[in-house]
Amino acid sequence: ARVGLDVALDLTFDLMFPFIPKHFTDEMKGIAEATGVDYKMIRRIHMIGELTQGHCSMFGAWGNATVGGHVLQLRALDWDITG
Repeated sequence: ARVGLDVALDLTFDLMFPFIPKHFTDEMKGIAEATGVDYKMIRRIHMIGELTQGHCSMFGAWGNATVGGHVLQLRALDWDITG
């Protein structure tokens, strides 16, 4: 039997696929093509939050809020540690 994290992430993607907008899968394919990383690996990385039911915090700053006016973006995967 196939077991392990890769299988769990692939099953998560397969179950969610009917509900994933095409532009999202197109973006993952573009990331794979641009980076040379296997598309399945990109899909799996994106499914970690769904499989684990993690949540994300986002932060962004630009213009006068940063040195040189550059864009600064942060995404943090927030884990529930309360059990």
